[in-house]
Amino acid sequence: MEQSDPKNIVLSVEDVKEPLVLPNQNTIVQLIQIFLIENNETPTIDISPKTKKLINEIIEIQPGIFKDFSEIFQCIIADNKIDTKDIPNFISIIKLLYQFVRAEKKIKISKNELAESIGQIIKLLLKVLLENNAIKTDDEKKQELILALDAIIDTCITLINLSDSFNFNCFSCFQKK
Repeated sequence: MEQSDPKNIVLSVEDVKEPLVLPNQNTIVQLIQIFLIENNETPTIDISPKTKKLINEIIEIQPGIFKDFSEIFQCIIADNKIDTKDIPNFISIIKLLYQFVRAEKKIKISKNELAESIGQIIKLLLKVLLENNAIKTDDEKKQELILALDAIIDTCITLINLSDSFNFNCFSCFQKK
């Protein structure tokens, strides 16, 4: 089978077998915790120790945020396809998590580590939803879906890192050097 470019994948109605049926908040948190334990034993996703710590802190402080992510993800696949029109929803998920962590004083993490951790968390959540059939799709299409979603998430995280690297304000042009 020929490998396709994940940036050009549009999944159609035939690819998603049934609409997303979301587990409740506690189930999502439990699925994430189980996945983290299993991923320690036989890694399927590269998750840094800081990201694992961040996930556990989020679960402790605000576990309902994962349900919010799942609801936004439901909007993403409501039209039974994932395409460029869904990028604003991915950005919403990333923004929601980014703002929550930055506002939470108990969580200590640098901006660059935060952006990378957010990407890993969103990928983990999507993988958990796919593996637990919250999104039902053919096994052969599942890998394509994961690659496409990973590419979108990576692009969003790159934009966050890029925007953080610019230190510009309106008056910088008028300052003496």
